[in-house]
Amino acid sequence: MKKRILAIMIILNLLWICPAMAIDLSTRLMQNTFKIEGQAKELGKKTYGTAFLIGREIKKHSGKGVAILVTANHVLDDIASNTAIIYFRKKIQMAAT
Repeated sequence: MKKRILAIMIILNLLWICPAMAIDLSTRLMQNTFKIEGQAKELGKKTYGTAFLIGREIKKHSGKGVAILVTANHVLDDIASNTAIIYFRKKIQMAAT
């Protein structure tokens, strides 16, 4: 049930994207895509997938929002436990050469 609600929320979020933002959407998705890892159903093995974040403002012009983690249903189904690891990235400034 929670997975269906999450899918509906994702679809509704995507419907509100205006055409001007759609050009930048692919760049934003790439920058907000992360690896998700969990214990596989097969003992001693791990399973991997990807997930991305979508931000949504709670109230218009409030400056406050929520982040929604989006992934495919099969990624969560393949994880045996209720725990998963999400690998976030940190931008590192390269030294000038």
